[in-house]
Amino acid sequence: MGDKSITDMICVKCNRMLRKKIRWFPYGQRFYLCVAVCLNMAI
Repeated sequence: MGDKSITDMICVKCNRMLRKKIRWFPYGQRFYLCVAVCLNMAI
């Protein structure tokens, strides 16, 4: 999780950084999940 280009959450519509609601957490042994919201798009 040290690579910033991998952990950055970017909106697919406006290409801006998303605000993380729930930070990265492990889901099983190989996967990590994050919940983020776009303040511009309100999705």
